[in-house]
Amino acid sequence: MEWLKKFVGGIFGTAIGLFVTVLSLLSLPLNMLVAIRWYGFEWWSALILVLFLSCIPVIGQIGFIVGTLLGAYYLFQADFDWRIATESRAVATPAATFNVAELSPVDFSKYKTKVLKPGLEAACMEQAKARGFEGKVQVGAAQWCACFSGVFFDNLSQREYAENYTKDKAPSEIANRVSRAIDAQCGKTP
Repeated sequence: MEWLKKFVGGIFGTAIGLFVTVLSLLSLPLNMLVAIRWYGFEWWSALILVLFLSCIPVIGQIGFIVGTLLGAYYLFQADFDWRIATESRAVATPAATFNVAELSPVDFSKYKTKVLKPGLEAACMEQAKARGFEGKVQVGAAQWCACFSGVFFDNLSQREYAENYTKDKAPSEIANRVSRAIDAQCGKTP
């Protein structure tokens, strides 16, 4: 029993021993992280792959050690966030961007019709559901939200939208003009 205490004390008493112990304990999840990131596996299929790999003599065990180190690197690069670490680079690539002010009038009209109006209508309906009862909305809420999203963007020019879409609040003259148009065409909020 005395030799066991010395052995465990020796392992935990050195930084290298502690590092090897931690890596050996985390080797399975770190290898799973690599399998999920590289191949897009679910956790259970990554577990089967890693366990199978660890049973292959020499080459599999070297791969297991390399996978552990790669998994630790990916996890460190992701600030120890498992979800970010398991995303492949293709998934984590930022989307292409555009500037609303540089769109042609025809493209801005398409953008309003296909993106802005449906998005605002969906957000309006979510708020109506939150104000509703048991997930149901008040009578007339759907029609009002459709009217609201249409009138809102019909009374906002491309220049005004481009200048104010990153701001929390539009200038008062624009807000008042749009609010009056909404009240006149859609009525008050149901």
